[in-house]
Amino acid sequence: SWDQEPDSSYRYIRGKKNKYSALTNDVCLYEHAHSHHCGGNESIPDIVKFLCHIVIDLPMAAADIPELIKSTGGKHMTTIDKLRRDAAFVENEEWLIRNLTDRDKETYIRTLKGVSEIPQIYETEGFKEFAWKDALTSDSALTLAVERKSDHAYVGECMIRNPDTDCIEIGLDIAVQYQNRGIGTSVLRLLTAEIHRRFPDKKITARIYSDKDQSQRMIKKLGAKKVGEEPAEIAAAMAIMSEISKEMNVEMGKDLILPDGSHIDLFEL
Repeated sequence: SWDQEPDSSYRYIRGKKNKYSALTNDVCLYEHAHSHHCGGNESIPDIVKFLCHIVIDLPMAAADIPELIKSTGGKHMTTIDKLRRDAAFVENEEWLIRNLTDRDKETYIRTLKGVSEIPQIYETEGFKEFAWKDALTSDSALTLAVERKSDHAYVGECMIRNPDTDCIEIGLDIAVQYQNRGIGTSVLRLLTAEIHRRFPDKKITARIYSDKDQSQRMIKKLGAKKVGEEPAEIAAAMAIMSEISKEMNVEMGKDLILPDGSHIDLFEL
């Protein structure tokens, strides 16, 4: 928790907790900090803490990777815990959607870097370790590998977020070399059908950047309806970093890809 971090730089950022409480620590590691649109708000996300080191070069101690592997002793078994016990989530003749294994690490990181709006963060070894551990141990999001059964190729990953709430959010990343082949539509159709089967009383939602035309078309093919909008999370995260850097009289990295003004469209399936 924030109160347990002894480092002075962390204490400085911790003072911003209430001011920036609209951002949560459910980390969507690719390019933004995740904000629940159907749940409660929590604290500044770990990605922002980590960006403090990458972007404005806080002392290294401030960028220590949080210990994400927690003991399960006495811990309530969540839906995600239960889903992680099974190797496969769902499969058909073409696709296997399964839990991640150790052999997926490099491919997983390479896929994230390929689709990220800020790929340079994946040049940092510490951040790659953080991303991988979060994928394996997040309390609020289940990350699943998408494997093509004909040749066992790893084509991407999908995410199931907040399955213990009434509003399950899904996400999908298809590796660059497999894009524009209809794979995303096929995989999402399989994923959403299985979620509806397992959780028939819950809503399924998706959050897509307004300028991602291909992703927008894909989700609409599945019958999704737009139900709202929210600011782009990368813009929110960068706004925090910019303000912190000014107050600390330090300069943000010149190579950072800044937001382009797009927003996020909320869809319900």
